[in-house]
Amino acid sequence: MNMKGAEQYIAATLLIVITIAVATLFVGWATTLTNTQSQTVGNKTKAGIDCTRAKITIEDVYIDFASNRTRINVRNSGLFDDSVISAVVLSTAGNTSSNLTAFPVVIGKGDQSSIELNTSGRITVCANFSKAVVTTACASREFDGTPKNC
Repeated sequence: MNMKGAEQYIAATLLIVITIAVATLFVGWATTLTNTQSQTVGNKTKAGIDCTRAKITIEDVYIDFASNRTRINVRNSGLFDDSVISAVVLSTAGNTSSNLTAFPVVIGKGDQSSIELNTSGRITVCANFSKAVVTTACASREFDGTPKNC
């Protein structure tokens, strides 16, 4: 057997083996990447679709001047469970309340929940009330009417 022919055969075989190994690694990486991206897009699509059916309603706002607290009664009038992630009461001067309720507050569809805020020194009379804002994972609502007991 000619040594020159054997070297060419070994070189060609090694080249083919290395090419197959690299291709196998690439296919495994590409498959993992594709599956991960598909799952991420699927999760975001589901969340987006769910959020189109989200609706939160501020039933009423009650200011208790004696205890310096404001209560916001929120109803989930949407078609799936949602979570309140923040709430704030603003005065006409732009001052904001501090939360007494820990967030998030999960509200099942059709359920109601009360959120309490500390309005000490911020809303001392009804005329100081500007609005209440409640934000969920999917929606935000404002109440700029007249609070109860005003």
